Amino acid sequence: MPNESESSTVHYKAHIPATNYDNINHIVSALNNIKENIRFRYDDLSKLVNVTIIDENIKRLSLSPQLSLQLGYEPYRNLVEKGIGKCPANLHLGLPPQLFVYCDIIEPQIVGDVMTPLLRVIPLDPSKYIYGANKMHIFTPPHYLPVMRREFDTIEIDIRSSSGQAIPFQFGTRGHGIGSFLGGLFRTVLPLLSSGARVVGKEALNAGVGLLSDLVSSRPMEESIKTRLKEVGTNLKRKADAKIDRINMSGSGYITKRKRRSAVISPTTSKVKASKPLNHSCECIKSELDLFALPSTQTSIESGIWIHYKPISSLADDGPIEFQVPGAGDDYIDLSHTMIHIKAKIINQDLSKLISSTMVAPVNNWMHSLFNQLDVYLNQKLVSPPNNTYAYRSYIETLLNYGPAAKESHLTCGLWYEDTCGKMNSTDNDNKGFVKRQAFVSESKEVEMIGHLHGDLFNQEKFLINGVEMSIKLVRSRETFNLMAASNDLKLKICITDASLIIRRARINPTVLLAHQKVLSTTTAKYPITRAEVKVLTIPAGVQGKSLDNIFLGQVPKRCIVGFVNNTAFNGCLTKNPFNFENYDLSSFCLYVDGQQIPSKALQPSFENNIFTTAYHTLFSGTGIHFLNEGNGISRDQYSKGYCLLAFDLTADLSASSASHWNLIRNGSVRLELQDCLSKINPVLHNNVFAANRLPIHMELPIYLISNLDPDTQPGSHWVAIHVDKSRHGEYFDSFGRAPSGSHRLFLNRNCTMWNYNKRVLQDDWSSTLGGAVLHFRGGGPPANPQRSRFETPASQGGGGPPAIPLRSRFEDPPGGPQRRAPTSEPELSNPNYY
Repeated sequence: MPNESESSTVHYKAHIPATNYDNINHIVSALNNIKENIRFRYDDLSKLVNVTIIDENIKRLSLSPQLSLQLGYEPYRNLVEKGIGKCPANLHLGLPPQLFVYCDIIEPQIVGDVMTPLLRVIPLDPSKYIYGANKMHIFTPPHYLPVMRREFDTIEIDIRSSSGQAIPFQFGTRGHGIGSFLGGLFRTVLPLLSSGARVVGKEALNAGVGLLSDLVSSRPMEESIKTRLKEVGTNLKRKADAKIDRINMSGSGYITKRKRRSAVISPTTSKVKASKPLNHSCECIKSELDLFALPSTQTSIESGIWIHYKPISSLADDGPIEFQVPGAGDDYIDLSHTMIHIKAKIINQDLSKLISSTMVAPVNNWMHSLFNQLDVYLNQKLVSPPNNTYAYRSYIETLLNYGPAAKESHLTCGLWYEDTCGKMNSTDNDNKGFVKRQAFVSESKEVEMIGHLHGDLFNQEKFLINGVEMSIKLVRSRETFNLMAASNDLKLKICITDASLIIRRARINPTVLLAHQKVLSTTTAKYPITRAEVKVLTIPAGVQGKSLDNIFLGQVPKRCIVGFVNNTAFNGCLTKNPFNFENYDLSSFCLYVDGQQIPSKALQPSFENNIFTTAYHTLFSGTGIHFLNEGNGISRDQYSKGYCLLAFDLTADLSASSASHWNLIRNGSVRLELQDCLSKINPVLHNNVFAANRLPIHMELPIYLISNLDPDTQPGSHWVAIHVDKSRHGEYFDSFGRAPSGSHRLFLNRNCTMWNYNKRVLQDDWSSTLGGAVLHFRGGGPPANPQRSRFETPASQGGGGPPAIPLRSRFEDPPGGPQRRAPTSEPELSNPNYY
């Protein structure tokens, strides 16, 4: 700062302390501490800085260029002449050494550890920055980037510093000036280029480019426009004169006519001019010609290491196996690569070894079938749904998500050996999967297994940040569930000799680590997961149809997979395979989502007649692989013999298998309806008479049966007779002359191509006995003997044998009045409840 006295000129230069200033007020305070006769003041309302010079001897006062910009002054300006700033003060107004230019039409690319539409990085030298100057940087060779949109009206440019802070602009307008001029020029020239006036269009574009170059060079716009328009006119005139000179003119002033050539068909191939399709197709460049781009380089993860964690609980008893993974340090955890390692063997309960003749083997997918529940805790908070069906989840996910190549190779590390279809419950050589698994554990040999965990948190790719403690608890299943044997009398015990949780820890780049910590101070980490839930529903034994309401109430799942297993096997039985998904002669199946049927036409398989293609196809359409070169290894023959699952995609765009986007959360209710799902349950008879709700689903033809009109929950009232011959022609006899209804009509419709019934009343409502008239159930009907033979027990399937019970007891009331059924307890079934 110069201080001019009467006799001489004194120059005074001062520096404010070199430190970090939080705001403009701190800089103003530092300036005021330099000299008392120079006072700076900052107006919080207008954001302007004003300087007052008390000493009249001070003739000139100037600041450094960077400080001038920050305080709103023009660089090198004498503040004595004008002490108030021109622009609002901005502590961050000084340009950074680099400008990061982002564009909204560029496809995002990896920059550091984030995806961002970075266009270019422009280097700057702040020491050479002059107030109001233009920065022009030409990149040679050009750098090609893929665009995100093919059609657009505007292009947005975002300029930021290396720290991500936006660069403030104090001058300029939006949507006017040179940008608007060039936009209008392009819209005007484009029709010329596409039409015949290409010469005019090219000259106009050249003029626009030249105009832009003049403005960058600080040439006045008005002068530049006049010069460029004059150049356009001169060039067009020159090209027109050159074209006229090429025209051959005659001396008489007439244009010499060219000789017309006759059309001659040439055997040579003519040159065809290619043109773009008339569908507004955009031009592109083949990736094979992208000769100057290189793949991106990963720098976010510096290194990684596998760490084995031993359980904190004892393996001696049958209690849960618990692991604890500390969150200390700077390493992240790669959740998608979390695995478990198990060593186990099968022994007798008295701790003795199995003998070689003992036919016992683990069920399929034994490493996961050993457990029925997986609990995951993050910082002592449960983040996994409590469910005791972990074995079924892991089995279904493996069955449907992997093909034969995986199932025959790395999945065998978890003892995945599929059971032979149709022999799922077999414990001999007919079941090849049983034999292979039995070889691993025979004579109490120790088997080693390894594989990844089936949990929601482990099915996504994001890393778990540092500082989060993870705990995992695996609850063991019963031996009767995860083992198969020829007899239920065996007393077996599973001994897990060793267990390890294998965690992949990743060392993160310190720059990325600091960036994450900064963002975590304002928000939380997001882990998008797809929650898989296994629901268990009970279908009572003996029903012919069932409607299960509200199997999902609230959030509607994006996919639903349905299977049926035996209840005894589900609860644990050595002689039954818990993963035997039988078809149970299902004849009708559909879902209802908020009353809308899915599929629109219910599935109507006929497994007895080998007709179930639509049901089998859901395994692929419901999992999103029906149009792909993929499979799950389940053949058409295997499907109905132990692998009968039904899969449905409930999303609006059939994207349940896609990870590229989410769908809107849909709330509602899901209902399930099925028919004839329990045909393999043996029908129940009482005194050789079927209850109305216990009619058999399928019987060998011909069919002879007597049924009561009441269900098994009532004592019984009236009997009817049903006969179906080998031609599937049926007869229904009711001595009251009534038409069949309810379950009897369903039975006839299911087993007959045509049927009829007697309309003549042979017994009044007050009659206490049927008598011989029962046998004549048609008017003037046939003699009694043929009718009697229909309901006799066949002799060696040839007929003519003695009645199963006296004929009178079937068609006539015994002496003393009508026979009434006594209430019975729930009958014993060969197959109990099903799921």
